[in-house]
Amino acid sequence: MSKKAVLILAGGKGSRIGGKKYKALLNGLPLLVHVYKKVAHLKLPIYISVRTKDQEREILSLFEKGQVTSEKRNFIYDGTEGIEGPLAGIVSAMKQLPEHQLLVVATDQPLLETSFLRWLLKIAEQDRNKVFICKKEEKMEPFPGVYPSSLANTLTNFLKISSKKSLYRFFLFLREAGLICFLQNCDTIAVKSFFNVNTPEDLKLAEKYLTGFKNQSQKTRPLKGL
Repeated sequence: MSKKAVLILAGGKGSRIGGKKYKALLNGLPLLVHVYKKVAHLKLPIYISVRTKDQEREILSLFEKGQVTSEKRNFIYDGTEGIEGPLAGIVSAMKQLPEHQLLVVATDQPLLETSFLRWLLKIAEQDRNKVFICKKEEKMEPFPGVYPSSLANTLTNFLKISSKKSLYRFFLFLREAGLICFLQNCDTIAVKSFFNVNTPEDLKLAEKYLTGFKNQSQKTRPLKGL
């Protein structure tokens, strides 16, 4: 049985929000602290993808100010030369954790729902060598998603041969190889989990969700994979 771990992607530039995204404050706490506290409920090892040692030091300081427990921090450095973006962080984590299924989330997803993450991990047990992500009509939701480290070589090869090294192109590459499962209707039970904070306006909306001003009950139904 493969091991499981959480990977938080924290290396984004956050230009639209006016600075480093993981430091943006939501109800007085950095976005990364919100995300970390949510995934900590899963009781799995947590790894944070960063670019530099300075970024690691900044994050450790944020954790201290955010009153996050003082357990050992696990950082993974994005060492993929010439590659930027989430794929670089994912492939670095796959290589460092070769026997794991990685639940990958982004630092700009403070409304993650722990029950949905548990469901996603359970669904991914159906095939531990496939990527599991959600899809609404033609829109693919890369995070949260489960990415098995067994695909490290596949992802490395894709990065070498693809002219456009995007998540979308990678998903198409996996679909041709039969190595990805798209889950439909995830938004019916986990609408908030896919909310991304990219702008100051998004921060304000997230604050309203967290304080209950725009909470809406969501009807649930079983999810199906394509």
